[in-house]
Amino acid sequence: MKLTRALAITVGAVGVAELLFVAVDLQYPPQDNPLRIELPEGRTAEGDLHERSITQLWRPKPGGLSPWGGDRMNSLGLRGAELAQQPEPGVLRIAALGDSSTFGYGLRSEEAWVVQLAATCTQAGVVAEPLNAGVVGFSARQGLERYREVVAPLEPQLVVAAFGAIVDHVPAMGYSDARMIEESVLAQSDFVLWARRMRSDLRVLHMAAWCVDGVRGERAPTLDIRARDFRASVVGTLDWPGQRRVSPAEFAQALRSLRREVEASGAHLVLLSMPRKAGVEYLTPAVTLYTQELHRLAQEEGFVLADGRAAFGRAVADGRTMGELFLDNFHPTALGQGLLAQAVYAAAESSGALQVQR
Repeated sequence: MKLTRALAITVGAVGVAELLFVAVDLQYPPQDNPLRIELPEGRTAEGDLHERSITQLWRPKPGGLSPWGGDRMNSLGLRGAELAQQPEPGVLRIAALGDSSTFGYGLRSEEAWVVQLAATCTQAGVVAEPLNAGVVGFSARQGLERYREVVAPLEPQLVVAAFGAIVDHVPAMGYSDARMIEESVLAQSDFVLWARRMRSDLRVLHMAAWCVDGVRGERAPTLDIRARDFRASVVGTLDWPGQRRVSPAEFAQALRSLRREVEASGAHLVLLSMPRKAGVEYLTPAVTLYTQELHRLAQEEGFVLADGRAAFGRAVADGRTMGELFLDNFHPTALGQGLLAQAVYAAAESSGALQVQR
């Protein structure tokens, strides 16, 4: 009886408080979007190219406008023409996973290395079509999710993963990419969605959260993927104690998982070691850890590796200038993209990955 009376009094008090807080319009809404997808590199006059994604964290919007070339993403958010669910008989579908260099930062769609690779294959007698799944700012861990969600259903016979140039080593966005993805997925459970709705709708919970955050000092700030310290002296050192978006060990594990899933589908996987200007590696030696992981996977675990970094080195030795190869410190020019396409073609041909499965 006492318990029932106490419960009734509590419910009544909460109800009165709710009415009072509504009357005074007390608002302290939840931070439903802890990650702002504001990539200046993907912004046009009509807005951002990217949208939130549960598993990928962000992705290009279907129909989104590219700032470079003025082309629009297809219905799946891929850069390039619409693709049939399955490749035509006798056509080699080549999927490219990677960051902005794969997407084709600063270039027209047809200048991206995967498009040039498909053209090279076709000229050599292997009819091929490109599937450009590159995304600005993507890590290897995000690339694994993009393969699962978008690429695998389109049944490519050759998948090329071009990660590790710069993105993976930068500071985590509060948490590592793996944890960000895990928490994003868990947040879709029925209980969590119900709890979020209660937190959003009930003003007494607004007040409770305001009090709790006051005790903590302040609300956790929105995490901006651009608002992090990129100084080489802080982040790029080999012994930097902070948490990276993807550690070298997590980088290798994501690529192992990708190979298992690609090969289980009957397709081939090729890793592409991406180039950078020499100054980047000198000032930011941590990026070389990811290049080393790619070579270790090739040497010790049998991954097929296309060494785009070495291809750029040979081009410089032959007289090409950095200005001819790079738009900036790590985004290739159209000429540089062509060198990457040649490197992938050579590696795929020598490994037998250019055989069209019928």
